[in-house]
Amino acid sequence: MCFCPLEGPREQGQGHGGPGSSVPDQDNSDNNTIFVQGLGDDYTVDSVADFFKQIGIIKINKKTGLPMINLYTDRETGKLKGEATVSFDDPPSAKAAIDWFDGKEFSGNPIKDQWVVGGSEWAAEEEEEEVLEEEVLEEEVLEEEEEEVLEEEEEEEVLEEEEEEVLEEEEEEWVVSQEATGEE
Repeated sequence: MCFCPLEGPREQGQGHGGPGSSVPDQDNSDNNTIFVQGLGDDYTVDSVADFFKQIGIIKINKKTGLPMINLYTDRETGKLKGEATVSFDDPPSAKAAIDWFDGKEFSGNPIKDQWVVGGSEWAAEEEEEEVLEEEVLEEEVLEEEEEEVLEEEEEEEVLEEEEEEVLEEEEEEWVVSQEATGEE
């Protein structure tokens, strides 16, 4: 038995639509995320990205700038489980990855690629979350820009006040010098 994120426990052999298996009633035409098993225990997001980018563009998280690849770890030990989800920019790349890489070796280990059940809904939720994060970032940037504008306006006011003080001092000096020349 293995654990598939977004689906829960399932018996080995119950697939997500990889070659030789099918998931009834699941339309993967808009699914861009695959679930990969058998990665071994020595891999990184970058090594998984390098491997899977051979078949298509891996989606990038706009907030972090990192590939949208989730590596799964054992909750108790924190060690890698040899499982990951990989999100591609488009569904045809995900399908091609399943068709091409299923059964191939990754770092000497045969891997199993399958569709993520509910992947299109999961991807839509991730995309919505990204949009919300972008909106928050945009708001923060706007707030920072507004603060900068206010600071600049305050600096300009201070400079104007200093200029006025200098002009007043010069005017007073001129008046004093005129009075002094007029008295002699």
